[in-house]
Amino acid sequence: MAGGCRTAVGAVRLAAGRAVLAVPTAAVLATVATLGWVGLPVSLFAVFGLLLASAIGIDYAVYAQGARQGEGPERFAGILLAALTSMISFALLGLSHTPAVSGFGICVTVGIAFNLVFFHVAARYGR
Repeated sequence: MAGGCRTAVGAVRLAAGRAVLAVPTAAVLATVATLGWVGLPVSLFAVFGLLLASAIGIDYAVYAQGARQGEGPERFAGILLAALTSMISFALLGLSHTPAVSGFGICVTVGIAFNLVFFHVAARYGR
């Protein structure tokens, strides 16, 4: 009997883990697709930006898991404010005349925007 309970709890944790990883994974793929669509090269600094954007996306997804468990809409407002301030900061890097810095800033800004969109979709339509 206890083994069945452990298996069920493990399955729930695995599903929650997949949901958390789905947000940054989708955001990274969408960011690379968008960069390719607009003709911006994916350089080494852009890959570093993708890494940072995926780490930020994991944070958003973890917070979304907590918010879906009844912790309130104020958590969503906090994540939105954090995302907007981060996007402003990295967008300013995107205005740099140095290609590496500009590519990094643009990549992180677009990645955070996609993380925010996919975070909202996961929070609204997730389990």
